[in-house]
Amino acid sequence: MSYLGNPLNNGFDFIDKQTFTGDGTTTQFTMRDPISRPEIIEVFVGNIRQEPGVAYTVNGTTLTFTGAPIQGETIYIVNNNSAIRLNEPAPNSVDTSQIKDGAITQAKIDASVSLGGSQFKGNNGTIGNAGNLGDIFRVNSQTLTSNVQINTTENASAAGPITVDASTTLTVNGYLSIL
Repeated sequence: MSYLGNPLNNGFDFIDKQTFTGDGTTTQFTMRDPISRPEIIEVFVGNIRQEPGVAYTVNGTTLTFTGAPIQGETIYIVNNNSAIRLNEPAPNSVDTSQIKDGAITQAKIDASVSLGGSQFKGNNGTIGNAGNLGDIFRVNSQTLTSNVQINTTENASAAGPITVDASTTLTVNGYLSIL
């Protein structure tokens, strides 16, 4: 059968389609998603669309035919009620050139990640503004309350005096300068 229009590169990849094979005796098939009414799905047996409520019924995830599809007959179901699945980019295939300018905001970044804005004070503005990277002073707490390890390949610095909380471990395998 010929097709008019843009080529379908992925067939039904964008909608939920399931395929089964008849064995001549089985009338019940288990679908991935529960269905509330038979009209929500399109059922084809041997590429012939079946009449909802007449040729089949549904109950949750169970599709039941009124007669068993014959041995080797292809059955496919299109779920018109499922969310449309869009193609996802392959892992590690998106880089910064593909992200719209301004699309990522501080609100979309994990709260535990700091852009450095709250660690600087000085001439360029207020604490908490990520644009403060040109400010003169870097500020840090006076008490360490989280376990920290400085690896052999790392250099670290802080302004003192610094107190390490009694329940906290500071491990220095690399270099640490307290100014």
